[in-house]
Amino acid sequence: MTTIILPFLPPKELSPNGRYHWGAKSRVSSKVRRDTELIAKSYEVDFPLYDTAHLDILCVCAEERRRDPDNWGARCKPIIDGLRDAKVIKADDYKHLSIKVRFEVDKDRAPLTEITVTEGLR
Repeated sequence: MTTIILPFLPPKELSPNGRYHWGAKSRVSSKVRRDTELIAKSYEVDFPLYDTAHLDILCVCAEERRRDPDNWGARCKPIIDGLRDAKVIKADDYKHLSIKVRFEVDKDRAPLTEITVTEGLR
């Protein structure tokens, strides 16, 4: 098991409900993917750890409000792609990866995304 901490939440521009210009969305997506890759590589672990993996993605937010895990899962796509680029996970298809998105309210720690990688599919 490995936990990777990203000092940001998945940006709202990546939400399927967002009405953002494709160019702006592409720039944000590329930055999140690149930042995730660099942060993951800084952990200096021999990745990939497992043939199949489960990602438990914890989004730590500053305030309590209703959040849709499906939308946040889509917002996490460039993060998952960045983990793939860093070779944290072998592949991001259904045969190799399962994902769960959760939320926590903690004003002191927010904003951050905590990704725990464990062996096997869930």
